[in-house]
Amino acid sequence: MRILHCCLSCFYVDDFAYQENILPIANRKDGHIVKIIASRETFINGVLSYTEAKKYKVNGDIEIVRLNYKNIISPKISIKIRAYRNCYKEIEDFKPDVILFHGMCAYELLTVSKYKKNHPNIKLYVDSHEDFTNSAITFFSKNILHRLFYKRIVLRCLKYIDKVLYISEETRIFLHNFYEIPNENLEFYPLGGFIVEEEEKKLIREKIRKDLKISEKDIVLIHSGKLDKLKKTRELLNSFRKITNNNIHLIIIGSIPNDNQILYDLIKKDKRVKYLGWKTGDDLLKYICASDIYMQPGSQSSTSLTAVCCGLPILLYPSVSYKDMFDTNVFWVKNDEEIDEVILKITENPTLLDNMSKRSYEIAKEILDYKKLSARLYI
Repeated sequence: MRILHCCLSCFYVDDFAYQENILPIANRKDGHIVKIIASRETFINGVLSYTEAKKYKVNGDIEIVRLNYKNIISPKISIKIRAYRNCYKEIEDFKPDVILFHGMCAYELLTVSKYKKNHPNIKLYVDSHEDFTNSAITFFSKNILHRLFYKRIVLRCLKYIDKVLYISEETRIFLHNFYEIPNENLEFYPLGGFIVEEEEKKLIREKIRKDLKISEKDIVLIHSGKLDKLKKTRELLNSFRKITNNNIHLIIIGSIPNDNQILYDLIKKDKRVKYLGWKTGDDLLKYICASDIYMQPGSQSSTSLTAVCCGLPILLYPSVSYKDMFDTNVFWVKNDEEIDEVILKITENPTLLDNMSKRSYEIAKEILDYKKLSARLYI
């Protein structure tokens, strides 16, 4: 089959472990021909940036085409409208059997729907990551961009879309309540990861811990992402400092924005904290494998799902989406005191992580394995 991924609703970052990166790789491993049409929006050293329009290949033979925006009034408005030059031609040249349009918020949803109308035998799936925490937040975003523009495009295109795939319960609520998409048009399709089996994880763990000069018997916590205030990195560091045990370590990976520079001072005060800066998806995966638990007490992150696919227990804020997916593999924390309690509990009895790790593997194989998620697109 010929499978086209359209990453035109937001950024596409080369060499990362986002869904937009991994699903095409999984499709290619299954023997299909894969192409990605992407925006120029990307991240460079953790900072939102724009690359040039160009064509190139990743992972050997997956073609990526980055398209220029159509000029609509001004560059700032063009970026929000998300209409691109030559999009239909690129789709037509590739002749896809399946199209997965990542994200719902783009003018080009009209373009792929037009292609579906002209080629009714293909499958068109649209996946959505939008919810009330990341979309339609400001008055302009909610009432102009989403209600008057994106929503109208979605409802106009709905008859051509085979399924709208939502990544979480919060996303389903947003799509049903705000976009007014009927539940029968919606299907759960979580972010996932490739399963790193225990033997492979053990080898990675040994190498990374040796490089970091951390004993196999020591406890390693890991935390990652764009480390803004919503991630609660500061709170995590403060809780960690209350534990005086020298056999516990905290790895932090990600970018620190200008308004949260205090994190540097907190990190410097504790030699057990290893801040490694921004890492590629492959490198981040290795550090996750070397750790004992993934800590994300603040805003949601897809990396928590990657950690589960590596068999790690997780510490999370009890959001609706997470509570819908996880059970005995997670510590739920709502405040600083609960973070304190969990870190102390782990330090005093690290063996309690063993059963949690087994449960993470079970959940990963049930719903998060990209082998299963990629196969869904072939139906």
